Amino acid sequence: YFRLDLPGWKLRDIRNYDRDFGNETARMIGYRMRLVDATGASPDTSLDTEKFAKKFAQAHPHPAKMINPRQPKALETDPIQTNGFLPQFRGRKPPDERMKELVAQLKASPDRAYKAWHAAQQLGEYPASLDVLHERLKTSSLDLTLFICKALAQIADPKSIDPLLAKWRMAPAGAPGTRYIPDCLAAIGDRRAVKPLVAKLKQVRFDFRFHIAHALGILGGPDAEVALKDLAANDPFPPIRAEAAAALKKLRK
Repeated sequence: YFRLDLPGWKLRDIRNYDRDFGNETARMIGYRMRLVDATGASPDTSLDTEKFAKKFAQAHPHPAKMINPRQPKALETDPIQTNGFLPQFRGRKPPDERMKELVAQLKASPDRAYKAWHAAQQLGEYPASLDVLHERLKTSSLDLTLFICKALAQIADPKSIDPLLAKWRMAPAGAPGTRYIPDCLAAIGDRRAVKPLVAKLKQVRFDFRFHIAHALGILGGPDAEVALKDLAANDPFPPIRAEAAAALKKLRK
């Protein structure tokens, strides 16, 4: 940390420099450092003056990078995300007491609660819970949407098409949950989903396009093939071009 005293200015206390640095009425444009005589200070004999003086002439990282360094998370390892494509499970169970407990837990828990996430995902084993999942999907936030998507992809019932497409209209908002809606639609296998998926390609970021390409390779049809050809040839992100090319190859088998 370092401190700047600005007479006449009252500055806020900043708790997180990574998120809030420079967000003041007074903003730092830059700063310079130079060596001066340490009048009255005892010299530190452990430092080589000639060696370390050169350091002050070098560019230095942004101050926010000097505190609490964090290792960047690898993609798809955050607990609110998932690995690969959906569905990840295929199990089916008839209604039982466990389902009733999960439904009650989902209804009683706020969107950001782990209990809601866990209940939504576990309800994927119970096709009879479909109406409950559809109702919660209408208002679910970005994180809970992901776990509802995991459940709906596992159940793979055509009744989910309309609720999923209604939620899909908000994309690219709602990530990471809305990013997996194409996977759900592909798991259901109804080509009514193709045009709404294709319509979003020019509006969404690369991770959405990746899942759309995967879904189009499963759903197929003329519109899907045209979109995949364009992605394979023109998408600026190499993994998407590769996924689209693989999807086209799958369609032509």
